[in-house]
Parts: sequence; C-alpha cells; structure tokens
Amino acid sequence: MINVIDLLKENKEVSNFKVNRLNTETYELFFVHDNLETVRATETKQTSVTVYVNHKKFTGDYTFTQEVNDSKEVLIDKINNAISNAMLINNKAYTLPLDDTTDETIESNFTDYSYKDLATKIYNVLKNCVAKSKAKLNATEIFLYKKIREVENSQGLKKKETSYECMIETIPTYDISKTKSVELYECFSFSNFDEKNIEAEIMQSLKDVTSRARAKKPDYKINCPVLLRAKELNEIVRNITNELNYSSLYSNVNLYNKGQNIQDGALYDTFDIKALGQIEGATYSRLFDQDGVSLDSQKLVTKGVIKSFYGSNQYAQYVHKKATGNLPLLEVKKGSYSERTLKSEPYLECVSFSGLQVDIASDYIGGEVRLANYFDGNKVHPVTGISISAKFSDVLKTLKLSKKIVVKEDYKGPNLALLSNFNIF
Repeated sequence: MINVIDLLKENKEVSNFKVNRLNTETYELFFVHDNLETVRATETKQTSVTVYVNHKKFTGDYTFTQEVNDSKEVLIDKINNAISNAMLINNKAYTLPLDDTTDETIESNFTDYSYKDLATKIYNVLKNCVAKSKAKLNATEIFLYKKIREVENSQGLKKKETSYECMIETIPTYDISKTKSVELYECFSFSNFDEKNIEAEIMQSLKDVTSRARAKKPDYKINCPVLLRAKELNEIVRNITNELNYSSLYSNVNLYNKGQNIQDGALYDTFDIKALGQIEGATYSRLFDQDGVSLDSQKLVTKGVIKSFYGSNQYAQYVHKKATGNLPLLEVKKGSYSERTLKSEPYLECVSFSGLQVDIASDYIGGEVRLANYFDGNKVHPVTGISISAKFSDVLKTLKLSKKIVVKEDYKGPNLALLSNFNIF
C-alpha cells in the first residue's frame, strides 16, 4: 500500500493533512439453533485522508478514502481533487493539534484468551441461558474484534491505540405452537468478558420474548409512571448533551446555556452527567478522537445544572475553549432508588420501542411502544400496540433513577428511570 503521506508532503498546495487508519481483525461464528454453521476470520484495512487548504482567511477541508490497490497516479488525482474541493469550503481558519505521540492498548481481559477459547466461553453462557428458559435463540452470531486505530497529521502528531470488542447478534424466539412463534432482535457489545453480565443480558431478552408471546393490546386506560431501561435513558441523556457541544454553541443553536437548570422544580433525582473517553467494558472507549485530541473527562451537568460544554479541536478554537475532543461516552451518576422500590407501585415498563423520540426544541418526548410490561399494583400484564407522549420538561421534574449501574456500549449509569406525567394511549 502506497504511503500517501509522502505524496501529501510533496504537494505544495496542501496546507495541512490528517490520515486516519483502522485495521480490524475479526473472528466470526454463525450458529443456527445449536449448530455452528460457519467460522470465519477476516482482516480489513481502512484509510481516510483529509486535506486542508488555507485560502484567504479560511480553512477548507476535504476527505477521501485511500483504497488498498490505489496506484500513485490515482492517489495524486485524489489529492488534487481534494484540494479543489477544499478551496470551496470557507470555514473560519483553525490549526491542527500539534506534535504528540502515543501507542497504547485499551485495557481488556480479551487478551487472556485465544479467539476460539473466548468465543467458546461466550457461546456456553448463551447455551446455559437457553437451558433455563422456555424460549430459545433462533440464530446467533458472535463477532470478536481487534481494532488498531492510528491518526497522523502534518504537525507531527502520531497516535496509535489497540482495542478489543465482542458483538453478539441473536434472535430470541418463543414458540406459541408448532406453526406459530414470536421473535425479538437482540444485539449488544462489550470489551470485557464477564459471564454474569452476558447472562443477565440474554436472560432478559429470553424473558422479554416470552412476554411478547403473551402481549395484548389493552382495552382499558393505563395511567401510571413510565419505567425506561438504560437504552432509552441513554437516548434522553444524549439528546441533552448534544446541546452542549461546542459546534452548537458556535452556531448559536444550543438550547441550553451554562448555569441553566434543566430540571427546575425537580421532585426527586437530578442528573449528574460526565462525558469521557474511557469506561471499563464500554466498546466506544477511546484514547483520542479522530483529530488525535487526547480524551479525558468533562463534567457537563451537576444536580441538573449545566456546568460546561465539550467538543472538537476545530470548534474549541472558534469558541475559545479547551479542546476536550469528541468524547464518545456518557456517565450518569447512580440514583436514589432500588429496583424493588421503583416497581412497588403501578408502572409501565417499556421493553421495546419503534424508536423513542426526544425533541428538546419542541419540548416533546414520546414514541410507539411495541412491547411493555404493565404492573397494575397486583399483577404484570404484557401489552403491545400503545404509545406514550409528554412534555419533556415535565417528565424531567419527576425523574427517579435506580441505584444499580450498568455499562453499555457508550453509556455507564442507572439501569432504570421512572418518569411521570406521560399520556399513555
């Protein structure tokens, strides 16, 4: 593969450049029921090249992909095309991160196993879960990844990191009869092998698909608080923190300002939110972002009050703030309530959405619920075909968070959130 950096340095019209590389080794297993159908090992290389051109008072940029088989002539044409396109971009001038080097591995216990041994251990956990349930896994795919990321720029920055990940895709299935069944889709990732965490995820999915087989559209009015799981709580928190990015601040489209209380009049728990680069077990953990900016952590919200913003090298310069980098992870402080307490009164636990919708600008939260567990105070009833909606600011005031913390791909925080003031229909 031709070293594109040599060609970039030779071209006098290139003001600066950045090269991002990703090398991925994959070990893949495909199961149908209990039968291992296919084992596959792959290796892929991806190279992304960004050309920067300073023209007048502006900095323009354009990104292209270097293919493995690109000849010298093809790469020269791509660079010249990138220069022409960058000249059309009139961004306010900015500089790239300066000389810095690192070569580190993000901690993971995957390094304690061979691919085959680790995949076998993971599958055995899944098999043991199925043995405890009336539901089954109709198809399962296990992907083990080793990823090596590199970024190099024209200012002497050269960084490299190695990370590990496992992704499991499976179809929990419950047979209602010999000819009729219901299915759900389950996909989750992790970067540390923890048998208990995998078992908890799979057992919950088997329990959920069993509920799906019994679920009916209610012919009665439901009026109670709504219980959201970690996935949807993460969606809420991400919508909040999206407003705290330097790019939103620079463009004057941010809906929250520093010092603002987003839970004014809160009755119970308030949000403490951090954005950060690494969390043990989270697959989105990074040492640096795509520009090579080292990632640490930034407190964004404390007791429901906006404390700071975060963002990339480019927009940090525009708003005259420290570059935190594009922090990929969110951490939410644990709440005050046990799961038992949260489930002691009537609630609607939302298991599966067509998509939770959060629109801060219109002060809206809601969505179509495909599967939920309704507890009427005495018994749990699986229900389907309902929707929820509310004013976002109204539900934030009623927030109750669980004490139990879970780690997902890009999130660490409470596994449950109880919210009131929803209209359920």
